[in-house]
Amino acid sequence: QTDETPGKYKYFLCGACASVVNTGATYPLSKIIFRQQIYGITIISALLQMHGEGIKYLYRGVMFPLIQRGFSMSVMFGTYNAYTILLIENWPWRKTTGAKQLAAFLSGASEATFTPFERLQSLMQHEGFNYSVSNSLRGFNLVWQHGVRELYKGYLLILFRNGFSNILFFGIKDMLKTYTQPNHGYTTVYNFSVGAGLGAFLSTLFYPVNVVKNCLQSSIGHDSSSLVKLFLKTYKEKGNSICAIYKGVHLNYGRAILSWGIVNSVYEYMVQKFE
Repeated sequence: QTDETPGKYKYFLCGACASVVNTGATYPLSKIIFRQQIYGITIISALLQMHGEGIKYLYRGVMFPLIQRGFSMSVMFGTYNAYTILLIENWPWRKTTGAKQLAAFLSGASEATFTPFERLQSLMQHEGFNYSVSNSLRGFNLVWQHGVRELYKGYLLILFRNGFSNILFFGIKDMLKTYTQPNHGYTTVYNFSVGAGLGAFLSTLFYPVNVVKNCLQSSIGHDSSSLVKLFLKTYKEKGNSICAIYKGVHLNYGRAILSWGIVNSVYEYMVQKFE
């Protein structure tokens, strides 16, 4: 049984460890991007804003992404492999890309169950709640007063983002593995490059979804508008400007290069160690 356990859960464990390393390294960058998305300000303005708040607020709210991304990455990699095996073994489309695409979407749907962590993180990062929400417990109590629906505010946006980004991530990654191989001794560089490239591409592609999600989750009170109406509302709030929607995208894909490079290289390294 001890020999089976690591093999059975290794993808979950490897995903979680990769996430912890990544979150610790990139959280301050995430906070700057968040401020740009909410206020439509420049990088310098966001840095000055955070500098004015002091060093003690730099990692404020990090507990939620640390837990959420840890579980999320664990679920993303772990369930993708589990769903793939399950679908290939039990469905008539054996060993086709269809099984892997559905597995990727289902892994994204599984990740979306951690929406409350993203919901609370958005409040903790917002300058307007720095004093009224002094810690994570108060943030949870404030949201909980409005019910479970308030905790899952933005769920459909997260489901859309996670599901389709996972399909692209695992699909392109598998294709690259099939047609390209790292040179001997450069495996870590190769894995970092693959993760960095995919991260930059997907984070830019789904950037508007994150802008709408962050704007939605940075307020208290349920909004029952459809996804299309939420996009149009955010677009109007940004002065009917696509450029304003993409404010902060440069830093975002810069962070994604570092973030997904770390995630993919640490993940692949740990999977190799378990084999």
